[in-house]
Amino acid sequence: MAQYCYKCGNKLDGEAVFCPKCGAKVASIAAAGWTCSSCGANNDESDSFCSKCGTAKNSVPAVRDVSMVSTKPSPPENYDYNDEELTGFQAWLAEGNNKRLLIIGVVLTLIVGISSFLFFRGMSEDDYLKNYGALSRTLTESHDMLVNNVTMSSVKEEQVGQLKKDLEQEKQEVDALAETFAGMKPFRNYEKQHKDVIELLQKESAVFDSVITICSNPIAPDNDALLEKVKNDTEAIKTLSADISVPNTSLTTASDITMLYQHLQNIVTEQRKINKEKMEKLEAMKKFFNAMDDAIQKYDTSKTDMHQLLQTARKGDMLWMDYFRQLDNVKSARQGVKNKVSGLSAPAGTEALRSELIDILSESIRYCEQMRIAANLQFRDYYVSAGRVEQKAKEMDPQIQASYDKFMAKYKAEKERLMDVKNL
Repeated sequence: MAQYCYKCGNKLDGEAVFCPKCGAKVASIAAAGWTCSSCGANNDESDSFCSKCGTAKNSVPAVRDVSMVSTKPSPPENYDYNDEELTGFQAWLAEGNNKRLLIIGVVLTLIVGISSFLFFRGMSEDDYLKNYGALSRTLTESHDMLVNNVTMSSVKEEQVGQLKKDLEQEKQEVDALAETFAGMKPFRNYEKQHKDVIELLQKESAVFDSVITICSNPIAPDNDALLEKVKNDTEAIKTLSADISVPNTSLTTASDITMLYQHLQNIVTEQRKINKEKMEKLEAMKKFFNAMDDAIQKYDTSKTDMHQLLQTARKGDMLWMDYFRQLDNVKSARQGVKNKVSGLSAPAGTEALRSELIDILSESIRYCEQMRIAANLQFRDYYVSAGRVEQKAKEMDPQIQASYDKFMAKYKAEKERLMDVKNL
């Protein structure tokens, strides 16, 4: 009875253990049965048709459409390829090996070339040197600003805000250029110049930071250390600018950056001198206003005493001698206040205040004198004359009080203004 391979359908010899065409193992086929020529299933001898696919027992294997099925059967498991049976890429390499390797080499070269092109961003030497041109312009603008704009007048309170704004804007341009150079790969033979430029821009930025800090508060005690830093940084900038040599570009600017140190030192020295003078003025103001406050307090006390004296006298509960004595005491207190105010050293801007208070004290003393005259006349029974003098004194009183109220309003405003060091 003929047997067929279950895998490829090849007709087998009766004693074949492996298919000579595809290598499939067929020794396990039972001798008492038969193998389907279509699907390779084992059937009993008594079966006329395949129990799996229905193919007749003695049917000849169908010829498969070679356009639909590979002409080369799949190899069995654990099949070893020989040197002639190579897969696609291995076979491609095997055919014309030198030619293939050459193609691979060309492709790799192109990849490296394109990568380098992208890395350098198409940069030629001229393109690279354009950055040094931008550096030269930035340094020129920066040094002009630092040397020519940082002056005594520019650090005044009404102008220092604009100066700081201009300095910060220029610093941003320096920092942007420093970032550009830091992100670039130096062109061949410019490695040292590239490194020096980055250092130069870092020091340039640090100088701007120091200048902004000093101009914001010229009298700060930390400015001495900042001045020393500015001196060292500007000297380094000048040295680096002179040492960095590239074609068609000079980094040496017309404004000598090292002059900035002297300008800042002059500003700090002058501002500290001005501040010292202000502190001395402020101390003098404190002394003056303390003395004035004391004088005003004593005058207010004398006014209270005079008011109480007059009320007691009107009730008739006081002897004439006591009245005369207390009236003289009020006058004496006011005279003492006047003498104290007259002897005060009035700082600049306070002379008018002192003069006004002296005038008020003089009028208040004259008022006491008129009241004393009226009391003497009344004591001697000259009632008509006493009434005229007393009426005159009474007319003086509201005028003195009005002047005093006006003076006190002015005094408080001027005291607040002149005790602020910014106004001295």
